[in-house]
Amino acid sequence: MKTKTPTMAQPWINCEGRCLAEFSAGKALVTLTSTLMLLGQQAQGALIFSDANDGFIEVRDTLPPADPWPQVHPDTFGNFRAAIGEWFGPGLTAAVLPFQLPDFGAVANPFVSADLGVMLFQTGGATTVTDIDLYAVRTDASPLIATSDYYNGSAIDPSATLIQESFLTPASPVGFVGAPNNNTDAGGDAALLSYLNGAYDGGNGAGQYVFLRLSYAGDAYATAYDGYSITLREAGQEGEWPVINYTAVPEPTAAGLCALGSLMWLGHRSRRKTTGA
Repeated sequence: MKTKTPTMAQPWINCEGRCLAEFSAGKALVTLTSTLMLLGQQAQGALIFSDANDGFIEVRDTLPPADPWPQVHPDTFGNFRAAIGEWFGPGLTAAVLPFQLPDFGAVANPFVSADLGVMLFQTGGATTVTDIDLYAVRTDASPLIATSDYYNGSAIDPSATLIQESFLTPASPVGFVGAPNNNTDAGGDAALLSYLNGAYDGGNGAGQYVFLRLSYAGDAYATAYDGYSITLREAGQEGEWPVINYTAVPEPTAAGLCALGSLMWLGHRSRRKTTGA
């Protein structure tokens, strides 16, 4: 009977992901040292800024609003800020922020974490007493905000998805600080994550716009400046733009599949050597 001669270590095999393979005594010892996971990439962090069509919607006269209200406020276009709440009474506004979903390919639930940040730069001070709720309103192929995106009220909007109740409050940090100074909390992050993965829909939602809304959580017009102002995409600095900070795992890449193919090939070769006479 032939005695099997131990196989000498084989050369390194490189495949973008630096798959390292070593054979010894007929057994395949495969070490994958890569920035790639076996079937795809590791979670990657990135930012989605609100689209330049972000802005605010206004209602006047009566509540609930009646024709011709609500209307997209003209300051939506080319202005650096959006008002939320009391607006030159009697009036109310809601801010609407469209964010375009990235294309990760045909993969389910690519988002691993998500957080919304905005820069709040003004309130009414002592006259600001009503909270602002954060909702996800809809997804659409167009980034244009619509009058139907409007809502105000202390009750939860049944036609939208609540992301965080009291996202902004009279105690929220205020100032031109060049970066978001108000972010979703842990519960808001979880709700936003769930909504983004649902909107992505296994790749069917890639390139679509997710619309988030900041709504005045009151049922009547204010008698004083009970409002907030946040910066929009038209603000002068990137750090002032509304932003979703996320991590995600995209679909398996060619490099990842190459790494897997190399692993399978090396295992097959090892088995042939082990069973050979």
